[in-house]
Amino acid sequence: IEDTEIARGLLIKAIELDNNLIVARGSLGHTYFHTGEIDKAMEIQTSALKQAEELGDKHGMGVILNSIAIIYKQKGYYNKSFNYFNRSLKIWEDTDNKKMMGVIQNNIGNYYADKYDYDNALDYQTRSLKIKEELGIKSGMGHTLGNIGNTYRVKGDYDKALDFFTRSLMINEEIKDKRGIGYSLGNIGNFYADKGD
Repeated sequence: IEDTEIARGLLIKAIELDNNLIVARGSLGHTYFHTGEIDKAMEIQTSALKQAEELGDKHGMGVILNSIAIIYKQKGYYNKSFNYFNRSLKIWEDTDNKKMMGVIQNNIGNYYADKYDYDNALDYQTRSLKIKEELGIKSGMGHTLGNIGNTYRVKGDYDKALDFFTRSLMINEEIKDKRGIGYSLGNIGNFYADKGD
């Protein structure tokens, strides 16, 4: 909580120095999302999106659209969420920002998994993984490998699920990502629970 307050203070100072720092506005909104103040987060993100559009700030628009999509998903508005994810993806495709394309494709894959459309989920998650592998983004690879494993798990393809969970764990251990290691171990535990072991 103390770190969040410090981060908010610094972000507010940055915005006071330059009111057009769209990504700083988005990060400020993100701090409220992570403390459960969803409506406050949406208010900040919506205002930031409007300003980014007025400025023609494509990067800012892409970041904020993704953040708004995540908020809508959290609130259960899946169709709105999907719309914002796709708007964000279009910006990253138009600007050829591969890293962000990988992030959004993973998010769209998770959207499809939540809708029980596992084929589309795997399609987007696999595309995301391919980009992250090409760019060598290991933290992102660990996350996406876990998501793919979960999609295979709910499909009942347990061998593939365990393979992806194990690969996720190996990458997270390699980069010493404690949160990622925790998620990977939890996923492997769920796998064994599903198997009755």
